Amino acid sequence: MQQKIKNRIVLIIKGMAMGTADVIPGVSGGTVAFVTGIYERLIMFLGSIGVNEGKAVLQIFAGSNQRQQGLQTIKSLDWEFFLPLLTGIVLAILSLSKVMVYTMEVWPVQTYAFFFGLILISIKFPFVEMKKSPLNYLIIIITAALAFLFFSISGNYQGDVENFTYVFFAGAIAVCALILPGISGSTFLVILGMYKPILNAIHNRDLLTIGIFLSGMTVGILSFVRLLKWLLQNYHSYTMAALTGLMLGSLKKVWPLDYVEGTLTMSVDVLSMSAFIFMGAILVFGLEWLSRQSHA
Repeated sequence: MQQKIKNRIVLIIKGMAMGTADVIPGVSGGTVAFVTGIYERLIMFLGSIGVNEGKAVLQIFAGSNQRQQGLQTIKSLDWEFFLPLLTGIVLAILSLSKVMVYTMEVWPVQTYAFFFGLILISIKFPFVEMKKSPLNYLIIIITAALAFLFFSISGNYQGDVENFTYVFFAGAIAVCALILPGISGSTFLVILGMYKPILNAIHNRDLLTIGIFLSGMTVGILSFVRLLKWLLQNYHSYTMAALTGLMLGSLKKVWPLDYVEGTLTMSVDVLSMSAFIFMGAILVFGLEWLSRQSHA
C-alpha cells in the first residue's frame, strides 16, 4: 500500500513537471516524460484508446449487461498510471501558468537558460536507446536541421478565441507536438497566434473556449498517438534517432542569448545564464534519480 501511494505521488510530481514545461514555448512536456522514464508507457496508454473504448463509455449508460461489459473495458486501461499523471499536469497548468509567463517576461534569459540545460542533457535519453548506425546518424542530422528551421519561425498572427473552428484546429495541432520530446505544443500555439489567447482563457476560466480547445486536443492526440505508438513498436531505433534530432534542433528556440535585452554583459547575463543552464542539467539528473526511486 505504501509503495502504491509513493508511486502515485511520484507520478503527480512528474505530471506537474510536464504541465509546467508545456506552458513554456520551446519546452516540451514530452521531454520531461522521456527524462522521467514514463514516455513509452504514456504513448502506449494513449494509443490503447480507440473506437472500442468509445463504445464502452456509451455502454456504461446503456442496459445492465452492456454496462458491465463497458466498465470492464474501461477498467482494463492503465488508470493507475494515467490518473495521477493527469492530476499533476492539470494542477501545474492551473497554478503555475501565470508564474511561468511572469518569469519569461521578467527574467527571460535565466528562464530559457534553465530549460536549455534541461533539454541539452535530456538528449542522451533517446540517443542511448537507438542503434549507432550511419542511417540513424543521418536521421538525427535531418530532423535536427528541420527542427532548427521550424523553430526559427516566429508567429506574428494573433488568433481569435471567437473563431471556434480555429481554436479546435489549434488544439489538434498543438497536442501532436506536446507528446513529442523536443517540440513544444506551446510553440505551435505561438506560431498559430493562439498562445496568449488560450492562456487568457485558462486564467479567466472561459469554459467554452477551453472546452473547444480540449476537444481539438482529444481528436488530435487520439489520431496522432496511434501513429507514434506504431512507430515505437515497429521502428523503435529509427524513432529514437528522430526524437534525438528533434530535441537537438529545438535548442534553437530556447537559446537564452536570443532573449537578452539591450547590451550583453559578462557579469550579469553570461554568468546567470551559465548558472541556470547548470541548474536545468541538475534537474534532469534529479528527475532521473526520482524515476529510479519510484521503480525501486
